[in-house]
Amino acid sequence: MSSLSEIERTIYGCIQSKGICTPDMISIHTSLNIKDVTGILNILDIKSFINYDGHIASIKT
Repeated sequence: MSSLSEIERTIYGCIQSKGICTPDMISIHTSLNIKDVTGILNILDIKSFINYDGHIASIKT
């Protein structure tokens, strides 16, 4: 988890607390624009912290 930036940790924490999130939900919660959120979700998916299919993000199990 220390390899994540502050904003990545914020988004990861949002997904962790809600279970399953859409980019819209995360955008509202974090006050980030939707393009930034989707970009960070893709990065977190590549780093294998979450599952993100382009529509829904969830914690990897």
